[in-house]
Amino acid sequence: MPKRKIETFGPRLRELRLAAGLSQAQLGEMVDLAGSQINKLETNVSQPMLATAFALADALGVSCEAFSTEPDASADAAPPAPRPRGRPRKAAEPEAREEKPSGEKDKAKGTRKRKGSEK
Repeated sequence: MPKRKIETFGPRLRELRLAAGLSQAQLGEMVDLAGSQINKLETNVSQPMLATAFALADALGVSCEAFSTEPDASADAAPPAPRPRGRPRKAAEPEAREEKPSGEKDKAKGTRKRKGSEK
């Protein structure tokens, strides 16, 4: 008999875990699984064994039937705002740098200016 994948299990598990205020690692610890395995279950990469489904339901305080219902669509309706990519920009410098007398060490560059070479 072919295996039937339950598409609602992962998203519903995530919804129930977040409603319980648990991290993946915390839930995994409660049911003797690694946090990465909880992630695989939530993303439908893997499907749980029956005993695991019962343990998850018990840890979350729900029945196994709770995993078969559709996840709440409003929970995924507003995804978080994307974070800006890359390195943060430097704040604008308030004033121009002061000119250093020739021969003094330029602290910003860590080099000495040559005498007579002004740029």
